[in-house]
Amino acid sequence: MTVPCDMVVCHSGRQLYITDRHNCIWRVSADDHSQYDKWLQTEYTIRSLSVTSQRLLLTPCFPCRDTRALLRLDIQAEILCALQFA
Repeated sequence: MTVPCDMVVCHSGRQLYITDRHNCIWRVSADDHSQYDKWLQTEYTIRSLSVTSQRLLLTPCFPCRDTRALLRLDIQAEILCALQFA
């Protein structure tokens, strides 16, 4: 992981999610920092993250032609919905 730009923590899942400038989200165990993985690789730069107990909200940087949306993901990194912007 290089150049981290945002991070959030999921208290119930005991995970820290960190974005970097290489379009990745890394997942780090809150209990053992040596346990981490590249959780999601995207095709666009991630501006910010927000987390609840079971969901992650991802905000891509704009303007990005095909990703003018907020993306809601589950804990398996599957997109649940995309709120499109006009």
